[in-house]
Amino acid sequence: FDLLPWEMEELERIYTILRERIGLNFKDGSTEGLIPMRLTIDNVEPLYRPVAVYMGFALLNWAGCVALWAAGFRYYRAEGGMTYWHRPERPRNGDDDGGSNRRRSLRLPLLFFHGIAPGGLTLYLPMVLLGLARDGRAVLLFENRPISFRPTFAALSEPDSTAGVLEAMDRHLGRGAEVAAVGHSFGTFQVTWVLRHPGIKGQVRQAVVIDPASVMLSEPEVITNFVYSGQIPGLELEGAVRALKPVILFPFYY
Repeated sequence: FDLLPWEMEELERIYTILRERIGLNFKDGSTEGLIPMRLTIDNVEPLYRPVAVYMGFALLNWAGCVALWAAGFRYYRAEGGMTYWHRPERPRNGDDDGGSNRRRSLRLPLLFFHGIAPGGLTLYLPMVLLGLARDGRAVLLFENRPISFRPTFAALSEPDSTAGVLEAMDRHLGRGAEVAAVGHSFGTFQVTWVLRHPGIKGQVRQAVVIDPASVMLSEPEVITNFVYSGQIPGLELEGAVRALKPVILFPFYY
């Protein structure tokens, strides 16, 4: 394959850093039988699924929306395109006694970012409603359509995502409100963005990352199993497993 001049320059810089910092030198030529992982340089392998598959996921998403509405959540859209569900704080038994202020202060509003999943937030509802938010705290559940098996041809960049999060916080929680941020798998990228945003990071008192893809991408097994599992001999996917393999249209944002 042919690299552009700026790509060759970047590659030479990488070689220089590896040579100077850890003494790793690459010989000229190539290794026979070696299959490199070139990420954004590699060709995209499209998967064609029946329309019924997407209709099924749309139904799953609709069921999740109904469940969220019934649980007191309401749907919003930020100016930059970020969509989310919000539920205000709910009083609990015992909040009217002398220690109510302390108990309520421990229930930080929750920011939740989901991972790759058919139907998006739907599969997370048991964990959120029966676990993370069962104490009545205020909740903001952020959607990510490109990783929810929902037809879309646009992905929010980091600035658009953090702007949407900040807008939602100011609108529903009040400017300067302290929060707890939780992300699962792919959602840990959004948590990372929130933690380094100058206008938000000072308000995050707690951060939890579950199956942190933003950290584990440094491990070669993660990208091998996730992106290349259907292309490497011995790791082919077949049948229903291949049909459900997630597709990330915009990896350069992450």
